[in-house]
Amino acid sequence: MYMYLQVNAVDDGSYRFFIGAFSYVVVGACSYALFLALWYFLCQLLYLSDPDRHIFILFKKVLPIGILIIISFSLYDNADFFYINSVQELKEIIIVCIIIYTLVNIIIYFLKYWFLQKNDYYINKSSFNVFFSIVFIWFMIVMVSIFSWHLLFVSLTSSPQFQGNIGIDMQNKYHMSDSPIHTLIRATGPDTGLSVEFKSESIDRNYDAIIYLDKNNESMSNKSLNGKLLGKGEYSIYINVTDMSVGYYNLRCTRQKYVESYSLKRIYLEND
Repeated sequence: MYMYLQVNAVDDGSYRFFIGAFSYVVVGACSYALFLALWYFLCQLLYLSDPDRHIFILFKKVLPIGILIIISFSLYDNADFFYINSVQELKEIIIVCIIIYTLVNIIIYFLKYWFLQKNDYYINKSSFNVFFSIVFIWFMIVMVSIFSWHLLFVSLTSSPQFQGNIGIDMQNKYHMSDSPIHTLIRATGPDTGLSVEFKSESIDRNYDAIIYLDKNNESMSNKSLNGKLLGKGEYSIYINVTDMSVGYYNLRCTRQKYVESYSLKRIYLEND
């Protein structure tokens, strides 16, 4: 996945989906291993009957499914796919988990003291405690997994290493007569558009020009910059340097939405 993002431009929705799926696989595997470790520890403390072992196997199988269901529920009808943008939403997830956990315990109580006893079915108190412990551990791991998934997902989507590259095809020196200067820009990773800024390094000449290009704004121009979207992740930029002074200039290309990812090209403009 990392290598693919370094050489290919992908839709932002697909990018977030694959990062979210990768985060789920990592968190799901770690949660599964943690549940097994805690179960082994529980086996050393309590006697486990065959029904207890069957219950554990059942909860072990549904653990990844439970994590996926709660993640999907938290993202239901979200305009920004696979994105939780506030701690408040995480709190709501935990509240939902607590409600579910409470309902499960009510059902257990109902089964134990009404339905099963009504049918003259004997329940061993130790077996019930083991079952309660398994349910408790299962729900705690699920809730921790939701936080871990969100943390890993945000960390990966905020890391420039997982946002592809932005390549600027330009020389280091240009003459005034080269105007307009043409450059090709290729951005791999999530295709969210670019902001292109051309700025002088001189304090005496506070020169700054900027344009924005994306699927909804395929071309844009001002006095100095003229840009056009050629295809997915590919841009054509013309820089008019006719009225500019000699000196150093910076062309900065920043990925929209993921501002951690940018590329900077420094050029020197000289007289003929």
